[in-house]
Amino acid sequence: MATTIDRRRFLQLAGAAGLAGAGATALSSCSSTPAASTGGSAPSVELPAYVDNGVVTPNLVGDTRHGALSGYLQYPASPKALYPEPVLQGEKVSVLTYSFDPVAPKLGDNAIWQQINQRIGAQIDIAYTPFADYPNRFATTIAGGSIPDIVTVRSPQQQMPALLRATFSDLTGRLSGDAVKKYPNLAGLPTPSWQETVFENAIWGVPVPRSLVGNVLYVRGDLIKKAGGTTTPANYAEFVETAELLTDERKARWASGDVIGFFAFVLGMNRIPGTWVVDGGTFKSAYELPEYEQALTDMRDLVKRGIFHPDAAASVNTQRNEWFLNGTSSMVLASYGGWSKFATWGAAVDGFELAGMIPPGRNGGQGSHQRSKPVDAFAAIAKQKDDSRVDRLLQVLNWLCAPFGSREYLERTYGIAGQTYTLKGTDPILNSKGTNQALVPFEYLAGSPVALYQPGEPASVRARFDYQTAALKLITPDPTSGLYSPLDSSKGAALAKPLADLSTEIFFGRQPVSAWKNAVRTWKNGGGDAIAAEYGTANGQR
Repeated sequence: MATTIDRRRFLQLAGAAGLAGAGATALSSCSSTPAASTGGSAPSVELPAYVDNGVVTPNLVGDTRHGALSGYLQYPASPKALYPEPVLQGEKVSVLTYSFDPVAPKLGDNAIWQQINQRIGAQIDIAYTPFADYPNRFATTIAGGSIPDIVTVRSPQQQMPALLRATFSDLTGRLSGDAVKKYPNLAGLPTPSWQETVFENAIWGVPVPRSLVGNVLYVRGDLIKKAGGTTTPANYAEFVETAELLTDERKARWASGDVIGFFAFVLGMNRIPGTWVVDGGTFKSAYELPEYEQALTDMRDLVKRGIFHPDAAASVNTQRNEWFLNGTSSMVLASYGGWSKFATWGAAVDGFELAGMIPPGRNGGQGSHQRSKPVDAFAAIAKQKDDSRVDRLLQVLNWLCAPFGSREYLERTYGIAGQTYTLKGTDPILNSKGTNQALVPFEYLAGSPVALYQPGEPASVRARFDYQTAALKLITPDPTSGLYSPLDSSKGAALAKPLADLSTEIFFGRQPVSAWKNAVRTWKNGGGDAIAAEYGTANGQR
């Protein structure tokens, strides 16, 4: 029987995890890329050169240049200091970003933040808001005209190219091609992530790289084994069999506690990789494909079979995660980055076995895996009266992008030995003070390529790496990556909302699947076809 987890502690951890992916609407769940893709409409600018800046050799080697993650089974015993001396001399730097985490202790009470400032040689003043509030904070900041030195920019934004030209520094001359080598940690960022910073043949920021793997269907291997199911179904029928074995309403057990987010996995079984596909050179929405209607039919079937928690439609991430950990459900959809969190939480649960379920093809063979954007956002530098200051601000970002295995990475992530973390062998383990102080959201401003690493848990690292290896084989590139559609940026979300609402109605049997075609026709006539044409035009300008 699963061990009971203290609810207050669980909710605190769940808030810190930022596992926001599982609660997306049905349509946005089909791809973690928003309907309005980022990037420039004519990305012929030379992207920054890639130079491997790793200071330690990975135990599990991924193709970092092209966005795959590498795995590390332990932290090096003597981390190399890339910058023994501060890179600046007492500069004051203002920053605006966001966070998925609780509020961190302020600078005066935060040894990790103080040490980062000392190492960089700057007083970094970070203003941040919860992620959900950031669009409003960003808009009011831009409108107010008093722009912090470094601002986290998320796409899409209306009139993005014009906004960037008016507000931020063009970094092309400093970062394009070999010029980036002046900032070696920036040169180590994956090439696909840079593409997302290009608008109208200019580089406008430093990317915050993320995994190419989208949301994962996490499963309780121990509960599935006990029920007689499989974590590797060969087709939709085998998946349904396992889901039904996991469901017993009399014992308050269901396969999953998430209806809306679960659609991403069902789309994968029907080989729908994302919102847009290219058919004969023409951009076409996945909404128009017969496989999409089949996925809607399958979701309707799963709901009818009763495999979802009765409160699933109104549940939130923390509730779904708690159901997963206490055994109420055996499957939950969440971000790939959340793997280490689930592994940590599960350590307190008797017999807990964590696995990720790869979507099979509906009728056998391979499915498609949900893809993710190669960036979370990018850090843009406000226009400066003294142009040379742009270089100094890039040095701040360069320091924050120091790779795994360096002293700088250790200090940015874990802080001060004996004060905010202790060593277990050579692995740093945050204590309660460090866990709190490390919540300063530097990671949403800048960071090195994501490292697959979990202190003292090499088996979890291997599992994540093996899952990535399998998932990347099923991920196709987003055809809108590096393209910009003004209409999609301004109206794409509003145009898609009726489809999202209808899909939910179909899931729960309140509308027939046959209603989908007319809704898609309305979407196409209302702007969907125009968006596709804009992407086609932008693609032709490459």
